[in-house]
Amino acid sequence: MKAAVSMLIYNKIPKLSKKSAEKSGQVFNAITTDTNMLVGIIRSPITLIIGPIQAIVGAYVMYKHIGWSATPGFLVIIFYIPFQAYMNKIWSDAR
Repeated sequence: MKAAVSMLIYNKIPKLSKKSAEKSGQVFNAITTDTNMLVGIIRSPITLIIGPIQAIVGAYVMYKHIGWSATPGFLVIIFYIPFQAYMNKIWSDAR
């Protein structure tokens, strides 16, 4: 998607007037930045949906192979998530 949007805009640049074409590098740079953000926005909801499904399937497979011994491992993972969010907040505040 990112490549397609960038290509569409890049193909329009030669059709611009000379005055506008002088700033085409700045325009293309801005568009590239915007398409990167657009791709990130599209990926986020997909990850929020697929992530929990993968965790549930992984838990089920481990339960089938290991049995109840897999429970402590999943509890560690579940309790690690808030810790990771807390550490991300600390690092973002430090920047």
